[in-house]
Amino acid sequence: MHPLSTVLLLLGYGLSIPIVARLTQLKATRNRLAIVGHQVGMTLALIGWATRGRVAMAILHLLWMIGVRIWFGNGRAPRS
Repeated sequence: MHPLSTVLLLLGYGLSIPIVARLTQLKATRNRLAIVGHQVGMTLALIGWATRGRVAMAILHLLWMIGVRIWFGNGRAPRS
């Protein structure tokens, strides 16, 4: 186990999990900063898994990031 990967995973999941818990609410308000935070957190986790040599987990995180980005982009503009 690589110590850098552990730090990356802790930082990445620490940033992403609270955002994922409110994902539908964030989509409704079109909070782009939160989505960027989620993407950064998932990128850190992806790098953490890649550092450990767990390529399948890294690919899974990449697919999740793409899926969330597509899902967030498909929505209506907020009401005024």
